[in-house]
Amino acid sequence: MTHEPPPKPVILVADDNPNNLQVVSSMLTECGWQVRVAVDGEAALKSIAMQAPDLVLLDIHMPKLNGYDVCRTLKADSKTADIPVIFATAVSEGFNKLTCFELGGEDYITKPLQLEELRARIGIQIEKVFCKKQLEQSYAQILQLKRQVNALSGDPLPYPEAEHPS
Repeated sequence: MTHEPPPKPVILVADDNPNNLQVVSSMLTECGWQVRVAVDGEAALKSIAMQAPDLVLLDIHMPKLNGYDVCRTLKADSKTADIPVIFATAVSEGFNKLTCFELGGEDYITKPLQLEELRARIGIQIEKVFCKKQLEQSYAQILQLKRQVNALSGDPLPYPEAEHPS
């Protein structure tokens, strides 16, 4: 039985500065991740709606929709609420950090970005995403096996199928 390597994580980088997009995109590609870019918050939401990334690296100050609005929109939608958001911004005041976390952001990093720090922070979030996916797949397999065993024995499931780890 051969196992295919896991797909490369997809990271959406949203920043209105073309130089930042180019530098960050290069840094993340060097780390082995697939990178998509968006030049503003509106473009970020359109990109996410077309294909959800594994993580969003989001600038706060952007035209059309700022990073706060993008995060608020993602976290309000059940289809995108679990996508981790890391804010990457030159703004470093405590109020902005607190707002990022209150909106559901998983992390906050200040510019200029350092490759090692960026890799570590994104790596932690990506690992959490893939661990959660593995857990959900394992849970689904366990439920399927229980259904098969119960079908053979005629016993109902010992607990409601609606229960599941989150």
